[in-house]
Amino acid sequence: AATTAELIDNGFLAPFRVFAPSHPDLAGVRTVAGDYHEGQLSEAMSKPMLVADVVGTWLRVGDNRPTLCFAVDRAHARRLASEFEAAGVSSAYVDAMTPRDERERIKERLRHGLVRVIVNVATMTTGVDLDVRCIILARPTKSQMLYVQIVGRGLRTACGKADCLILDHSDTTLRLGFVTDIHHRRLDPGTRKAGFAGGEEKPKPLPKEC
Repeated sequence: AATTAELIDNGFLAPFRVFAPSHPDLAGVRTVAGDYHEGQLSEAMSKPMLVADVVGTWLRVGDNRPTLCFAVDRAHARRLASEFEAAGVSSAYVDAMTPRDERERIKERLRHGLVRVIVNVATMTTGVDLDVRCIILARPTKSQMLYVQIVGRGLRTACGKADCLILDHSDTTLRLGFVTDIHHRRLDPGTRKAGFAGGEEKPKPLPKEC
């Protein structure tokens, strides 16, 4: 499979820059099913100083770019959206219960510059056809897949788009590396081969030059 780095180098995806302006304290947050416990994570990320820093950082370096902000849960997302509005930044809120027609209206408002920041909860990680030039990571994750999906929403190329700005308030980049560091030698198509007896196929050794 092509890697993210190869797709960027060949012009299929936009390059990106990462800023990590704040570092949340996640020491007391448990891990459940391979990722952070949502309730405890929301509490850790909803501290007033962290929420204010998300908005303040965007105001300082976000360059008024069309932005997707990824929050932990509904309460956290609404708090972030309210803080953006209080700072004079037109924002919108989207979660799994937001009707499809309302989502489309919000997307159109972003396309026309009437909304600058869409704060969402686990709803805009895939299938987003928008010219997004800034991603706010306010939702820490241990999942490589989720991390790549989130950052990927800002890597779509567009006319006049030099790069995507990643504002990482989650320390995910520090934990998992850049998305260009994450790649696998092959993809699992999700189908069983003929004669598959339930055993796991042994991985082939890497070439010596790797």
